[in-house]
Amino acid sequence: MKAAQNKDYLFRWSAPCPLNGSPSLAYVLPDGTTRGPSSMTVAHADVTVTALGADRRTLTLSASESAASLVGVGPGRAWLITAEDGYLGVTILRVDGATAILGDVLPRGLALTTSATLSWARWEATIPAADTATRGLINTTVAYVTAEAPTNRFKIQKGTVEVVRRPFDSGLTHSSLVSAMPQLADMVPRRQQDLSPQVEAALEELRLYVRDDLLADQTEDDIFNPEVFLEAHRYPCL
Repeated sequence: MKAAQNKDYLFRWSAPCPLNGSPSLAYVLPDGTTRGPSSMTVAHADVTVTALGADRRTLTLSASESAASLVGVGPGRAWLITAEDGYLGVTILRVDGATAILGDVLPRGLALTTSATLSWARWEATIPAADTATRGLINTTVAYVTAEAPTNRFKIQKGTVEVVRRPFDSGLTHSSLVSAMPQLADMVPRRQQDLSPQVEAALEELRLYVRDDLLADQTEDDIFNPEVFLEAHRYPCL
């Protein structure tokens, strides 16, 4: 993960299992200063599921919900927590009023004779601009308590956020990609909303190529006009 220098950074974390309570984020700045721990905020509150459709992909919710920007391969990761079958990892493709559509079919033996809970896996916290003033590594620690058996286990997950002058990005998006190459519009995989995962994978490949041609004391994040690589970014997406 990379953060732009002197800008607020939205730290996102996906829970590896259902949680008991909110996770907390603590981090250490490049100069050794410690921040936190402070509670993280869930991307979407838990919702109650009252029924499972015959296609085993359609969930009936207890009330209408809005899931703007919280569907698809990354943001749409969630846990379906049941009273009889434990919990299952799911990907939410669409929320339409009181209906949620999943990316994959649920197991045949699943039965919702009692209400279940749909719990989004994404949690967020903001690292303020004051803490991204110095380039270098911010060491992060997310502490959480599991709700999976055995319950109430305390666990931590460590990682890093690299503060750079400007994260390398050509500016390519799904919309600009299919505008230039309309034939790709009908090639979106079933579990995705768009081709954003392919765009991101191609960007990572492009980063490696660019990095090989830079001086030893430079990285792709030091390039002041990465938009010049837009055309080069498009073609690995094919």
